[in-house]
Amino acid sequence: MRNVSIQRMKHLMEMAKDARVEGFLALCPAPILVTLGVESSEENEGLTKGETRIRTQEHSEVDVRFDPNVRVFEVKKRPDLNEYPDMIIIGRSTTSDIQLHNAEISKMHAYVSFVESPEGRKFQIVDGNSRNGTWIKRIRLSPHKPRMLDSGDIIRFGASVLMAFYYPEDLFPLL
Repeated sequence: MRNVSIQRMKHLMEMAKDARVEGFLALCPAPILVTLGVESSEENEGLTKGETRIRTQEHSEVDVRFDPNVRVFEVKKRPDLNEYPDMIIIGRSTTSDIQLHNAEISKMHAYVSFVESPEGRKFQIVDGNSRNGTWIKRIRLSPHKPRMLDSGDIIRFGASVLMAFYYPEDLFPLL
């Protein structure tokens, strides 16, 4: 996984304004993980210039903001990076597909893999027996037990790394 620059996110947002979903999906075919900060639902509280609020499926009463310093990761395998070809590794290690620089993150904190279903390719997350846990919808995942991911799921790695997962077709209307 690679960290998409803020310029790339701005480009995706500009493209979404003028494009149809098919063009957006051609540019951004992989799911996306976006770093978040959670704010209260009051209209402008906590926002600074350049921030945009979105409403997630999980937190209908809470607005989540995209910070101008947002980090965006495409959920795809980086070739020849580690010995796990079917797992997209999230962790602190330099061999992680998504590298998170935070002391609370284990070297191999969690991983994402996909399963084929009648509806198409779906993604699941697995906690890699991390010290500080992986959480979805405020529920700690059991180590080594897969949990299917839905667009808008808020994932917490450890106590402070908060990310949202989006399939590209669901991210498009939010941009």
